[in-house]
Amino acid sequence: MASSLPPPPALRSRPRPDRGALRRRGVRIGLGIGGAIIGLAALVALAGDRRDARPVVLSAPAGSRVAVDGDPQPVLGSDGTHLLRIRPGHHRLDVTLRNGTVVTEEVDIEDGDGAILLELRFSRVTGRWDVFVDKRQ
Repeated sequence: MASSLPPPPALRSRPRPDRGALRRRGVRIGLGIGGAIIGLAALVALAGDRRDARPVVLSAPAGSRVAVDGDPQPVLGSDGTHLLRIRPGHHRLDVTLRNGTVVTEEVDIEDGDGAILLELRFSRVTGRWDVFVDKRQ
């Protein structure tokens, strides 16, 4: 005589998880953790041993890369805004535009507490890129 009771839980067949979905979820989690680690590393690099450095906000064309005294700076956004920490003194600022053009400017960072705003703009009058400085004391 056949029993009409359901089989015990250990004997029920469970649906197998979709391995592709599990892999995709694993990749997303891995990318999220990797992004968090990279962001934390960028913050540590900015805060590092530059306690006496001034905050400098550089506005440049989107996709540009920045180096201060030959030291590449981390890219924090794709809109062309770079947050730098630069010690007071004379420095060389190299901005590499997306098309490969390198704009080099010499800047003097003075001691102080406020942020310095730098804007890289193309001058139609001179036909070259210029850095405009707005110091916030």
